[in-house]
Amino acid sequence: DECWLDVSGSHTLFGSSENIAESIRKRAREELGLTLSVGISFTKVFAKLGSDYKKPDAQTLISQENYRQIAWSLPVEDILMVGQSATRFFKTVGITTIGDLAQADEKILTAKLGQTGVTLKQWANGENDDPVKLYYESRKPESVGNGSTADHDLTTREECAALITALSERVATRLRKHGMQGCGVHLSVKYNNLSVTGKQMRLSCPTASATDLKDAALNLLDLLWREGNSLPVRALTVTAIYPIENGDFVPSSLFTEQEQSIKHTRLEQSIDSIRDKYGFGIITRGSLLKQEESADDYDEESKPFKRQ
Repeated sequence: DECWLDVSGSHTLFGSSENIAESIRKRAREELGLTLSVGISFTKVFAKLGSDYKKPDAQTLISQENYRQIAWSLPVEDILMVGQSATRFFKTVGITTIGDLAQADEKILTAKLGQTGVTLKQWANGENDDPVKLYYESRKPESVGNGSTADHDLTTREECAALITALSERVATRLRKHGMQGCGVHLSVKYNNLSVTGKQMRLSCPTASATDLKDAALNLLDLLWREGNSLPVRALTVTAIYPIENGDFVPSSLFTEQEQSIKHTRLEQSIDSIRDKYGFGIITRGSLLKQEESADDYDEESKPFKRQ
């Protein structure tokens, strides 16, 4: 396995970064019988590159003075976050090394890769100030979603709506526990022939309300069906996308959808308090009562309509 270690505050006690790396490698070899490959650099990206440069038992310093000599001659796929798909694209536009990427035209990169292309070019030029995070530091989720496979193929909008409602409840509850709101919704649909399709939309205002997520997901389902995707449904996934922390959004008005979303969220926060005390299934939407699983089986980690 591997990890990053920020030693910028340890030089007074333990010496230079190179000395610290050598000491770690020496102890691992003598006490554990393990060899380590260590990269030392001024960015996380180049440190990772250095750790891969000489294996299995070496350390490589990539500094602000020598990164062009060491990093730029390496294959472009060696840099962090460049996979097979990006590598194929880079080759079509003549980018084969990290140096090529560092000097590439941003317009070409963004046309295919969007902001990711710009970020990769910055990394290739040593422009990466992303800090090393504490191991136990909470991480902001990039999306919050829940999916489930039905116990039978769903053939009507009513059946799909019941599952979407249950999933939206889960997603909204998790958003509120994270102190976050979703700015969009993605719906993924798996059909009984195992093909998968999906659609997403931006919301008019951020929300942590199951009602708002459910309404958006149903709109997406209707769009998919109007496009001809009407096979029996095997599984559904509802995901809140573009999440933001509570307080990051300033309402422009209290007399639009924002007011409704605030009301929905406050109501569901009250329901959260009751569920935390008496169990998740103590309160269930009426539309879900007709489903095979009872509210008592509806614990926090359960998947509604799970196949047996």
